[in-house]
Amino acid sequence: MVPVPSSGPFRSGGGRTPPCLAGREREQSWFRETLGALERREPPPAAGVILYGPQGNGKTALLAWLQREAASRRKVESLRLSASDFRTSAELADLVHRPPWWQRFAPEELTAYGVGWKASRARASSLREALAARASRRPFALLVDSAHRLDRKTGHELLHASRQIGTEVPFLLVLAGAPDLPGHLETMVADSSTRFERWPIGLLAPDAAAEALCRPLETAGFSVAEDALSRLVRATDGHPYLIQLCGRAVWRRAREARPDDAPTVTPVRTEEAEIDFEREKNAHYWTRLRDLEDRDLAAVGKAVATAFQGRNRLGDDEVEAAILDGLTRTSAPGGAPAAEGALERLGILWRQRGKRDWEPGIPSLLDYIASEGGAYLR
Repeated sequence: MVPVPSSGPFRSGGGRTPPCLAGREREQSWFRETLGALERREPPPAAGVILYGPQGNGKTALLAWLQREAASRRKVESLRLSASDFRTSAELADLVHRPPWWQRFAPEELTAYGVGWKASRARASSLREALAARASRRPFALLVDSAHRLDRKTGHELLHASRQIGTEVPFLLVLAGAPDLPGHLETMVADSSTRFERWPIGLLAPDAAAEALCRPLETAGFSVAEDALSRLVRATDGHPYLIQLCGRAVWRRAREARPDDAPTVTPVRTEEAEIDFEREKNAHYWTRLRDLEDRDLAAVGKAVATAFQGRNRLGDDEVEAAILDGLTRTSAPGGAPAAEGALERLGILWRQRGKRDWEPGIPSLLDYIASEGGAYLR
């Protein structure tokens, strides 16, 4: 049995990479091949990658994995930032154009035996120059999380610079953000965004969700009964964040079993863990309902959630009708388009680029909003 932390093998929140990053094999394979191309100083197969989807689906965890994968290759550098770390292209250029690690600890000026030395702290004149200089020294991947918060001017300059240097130096740009990220980038009027890979990061398929739950438990010394595992997978909706919450609840209950019990997660233990999991899940969903309240969109969320009851997809007309119905009970500004954009940004509903139908961010979240948000439709 492999030793596990006292807190258990599951990790929830904060973009921490889960112990088993299941269901993202295609993305991982592409990134490995691309890092290999960068190592050989070849241009990557695309100008960059856009990862988009509702919160909690593992975009930040995938960026963290990519950063570690790049670090394992001595010839590739990476820098992971959040869009909140900078406001302008000049601030981003400063972050990219950082001096070597040893130089950051060196004094600004040094005199020894009458000989003076002054460190160079010159800034890059532009974001393009900073990116080109960094990627010229060593193949470079820039990873930007929460990119849906990028200032339009800054985002335009970043995409334009990425396009300019893409054929000159080994450079990869990866942007991750909310479901509306692709549309936000299109407002920046940058041709380079059309040359990006666009990957929707959604719910895990049942087999991947089962792997994400089962493998860490097996590593911790527990086997999982097949009927118990199926029940847990259904409870999580295949949502990566919920999988971590559920796995942690199961691990805690399994660990509490008497030493003479067989280390198997049975349906009985699953029932006990589900009580704990439901409590944590509903606490998380309550904060999501508060997000809607803070935007005066609780009635709109309730109307949309009700329209989704028993449905996996809704068309444009159906979503618009539900939003308009909810707006009659609120004073939220901006009308239906603004409300639709807010619901998408919050991950209440979303759709993959190129598809007409909308789908729930998390089906059970809409069930919660439909039941707990009843007061907003009175």
